[in-house]
Amino acid sequence: MGSVHELDFGGKRDDVASAAMDDLVRALGRVVEMRIKGDATFAEREVVTLQVSNMATRGQLEQELQRVMVAQSDDLLINGVRYKQSHEPTTGKYHSLCGTLEVQRATYREVGVRNGPTVVPLELEVGMVERATPALGYSISLEYANKTSREYVESMAAAHREVPSRSTVERIGKAVGTKAKASAPSIERYLRKSEKVPEEAIAISVGLDRTSVTDQRDPVPRSPLVRPPFPPLWALALVPRGQPVPEAAAGGSGPGGGFQCMGRRSSSFEFGWERTRTATSRMYS
Repeated sequence: MGSVHELDFGGKRDDVASAAMDDLVRALGRVVEMRIKGDATFAEREVVTLQVSNMATRGQLEQELQRVMVAQSDDLLINGVRYKQSHEPTTGKYHSLCGTLEVQRATYREVGVRNGPTVVPLELEVGMVERATPALGYSISLEYANKTSREYVESMAAAHREVPSRSTVERIGKAVGTKAKASAPSIERYLRKSEKVPEEAIAISVGLDRTSVTDQRDPVPRSPLVRPPFPPLWALALVPRGQPVPEAAAGGSGPGGGFQCMGRRSSSFEFGWERTRTATSRMYS
């Protein structure tokens, strides 16, 4: 899929086009020679040639847009609705791969509607996309899905293309994506009719990517969680370093038998085993 139709000049027109191309190349060479120094390198000549090519393409596109605008009448039928020219032509600016295009275009308003919205038939006829030419709109739509607007502008500048600013590219890309998403249901109906299954196809594979299905199986019963009994509070006494650990806290036959207790030195408090056990017993008695 491309953004520009492939032209085929058949018969004698092929010779005419070849002769015109030769004249174009010679004219391009003369303009390049006027814009560079005599001792310029090939790299410098290449850059100037690309710049002049953009200028020539921009001028030709402006002439074509002006021709389309002049051919339009004061009364037009757009989508079955009658419109009439409401204002005198003014200068409109449009974005392209070769820079900004300036052309005189008129605005139209629906007949019988006072202060209603205006339309620009020129944009509708040539297929402008958010004030961008079809080629630029296709380029942004294609590249915006793979890279950021800043990366797109940088890559186009490296290719010596004169695209709009990063913010404009961002706006065009988001607007095109939003409208494409809204128009997808109506477009898909026509696409399905034109799609044909290849004759060599023998099977159709259908996937359920990113789709979750509820598990209808009976849950496996689980045994209840049983927590071990917490050791007695009196067995958690802090024992100063150097003091022997009581038999009950160390795993003896006392009430705290089987629980290992660690001791820690404290400079502010001195805990004795008997004192801590007595205080704990009084607290919970």
